[in-house]
This record gives sequence, C-alpha cells and structure tokens, in this order.
Amino acid sequence: MAAPIAHIFCALVYLQSPDCTIIEKKAFIVGTSFPDIRYVGHLKREQTHWLDLTIDDIKKEKNPFVAGMKFHSWVDETRERFVEKNNLYDCFTSSAINKTVLKFFEDTQLHKKVDWSEIIPYFDDIQKEEISFGVPIETINHWHKTLQEYFSREPTVEHIKITFEKMIPSGNNKTSLEKLYFWIKKKIKVYFLQKQLNYNFDQLENHDYAKQKIHYFYEHLDIFGKKGSNAH
Repeated sequence: MAAPIAHIFCALVYLQSPDCTIIEKKAFIVGTSFPDIRYVGHLKREQTHWLDLTIDDIKKEKNPFVAGMKFHSWVDETRERFVEKNNLYDCFTSSAINKTVLKFFEDTQLHKKVDWSEIIPYFDDIQKEEISFGVPIETINHWHKTLQEYFSREPTVEHIKITFEKMIPSGNNKTSLEKLYFWIKKKIKVYFLQKQLNYNFDQLENHDYAKQKIHYFYEHLDIFGKKGSNAH
C-alpha cells in the first residue's frame, strides 16, 4: 500500500495520461486521498477500498471523486505486486512494520516531484462524497489538515512520526481508563515507528537496487495499467 504523497503523485501521472477523461481534477485528487481516512475514521478497509480493479474500471466511473478512490485501490494493489515481485521488503532489516517503512521512504523520494502549492488548497473544503461515508465532519477536517501539514514540507523521520501519530485513533468517546490505554498504545507504536524509520531509511538511502526499483515503478506507472503488462 502506498503512502499519501505517492498516491498524489500517481494520481497526477494518471491525470496527465492521454487516456484519462477526468475533468474535475480536485475531486479526483481528494478522492484518491480519501480511502485512508479509515485510520482516523474507524472504518474497515473494505468500506473504502476495492479489490481487483483495472484501469478500465476507473475510466468507466462517472463520479470523479469515486474514480479517485478506485484509483487509490488500483495503485495499492499494483504497487504491492511490484514490491513483492522485486523482493523490496528484503532490502532492509525485517520488522513488523516493513510495509509502513517502505511506503514512507517512497514518499521521501517523490515529494519534490509534486507542485504542492497547487495540491494543498484542494483540501481546504470537504467534498459531499466524504460526508456520505458517515465520518464526522470534524474527523474529515482533521484528516484534511493532517494531509496538508504532511504535504507542506519534505518528509523527514520526525515529520513522518508526527503525521503517523495523528493518523492513529485517539480513543475518543471512551472511558478514562480506555483513553489511557489508547494513549499508551499510540506512544508505543510511534516510538517503534521512529526507531525503525531512523535505522531503515539509512539502509534504503544507500541501497541502489531498492531506489532504482522504486523510481522505476513510479516513473513507468502507465505501463502497469496496460492489459497483459509484464513490467517489473
């Protein structure tokens, strides 16, 4: 699964492709960023993600926001197949959060390739489709603000840690004891993430094969959308 910056980058690549018929760019971009609101919105993955989609499925979708959501799912699955096929999880020290480490490292490689002065304002307001999922407006606003802050600067380990912490449910509407449990659990997760990012980012930064494969995937995204593609 890709991280927030990678999803934006991929969406922009798709929007510039000759076969794309999306006109409402903002709705598509916000839509492609929406599925992972599940982390803070207490939604199950299957509520915001589809399985086994093709680029044709996205082309057929009339609603640009939903098309963006579907594109998010396509990117997640296509990227995961590529990562596993090329053994990219073996390029750094194994841990319980390998997938999180790699996807955020990819964001560090892609951030400078996007004009964020155009993208960040897209999240100033809420799309009507976001409300239809039953997520409270304050949670949607929190999600938008978290993304805007994350997009606003080149991601460092500290910046990623802060963003990751904001994406973990806080345990609102729980008893005091339950809130304490959620707080402790969150701090443990964040501490472990920061430790793994610090150690593994250094390995990945100096791993030519891993970086070459990462850039190949994102720079040749159009190849993976073609039927029968053997791109690797």
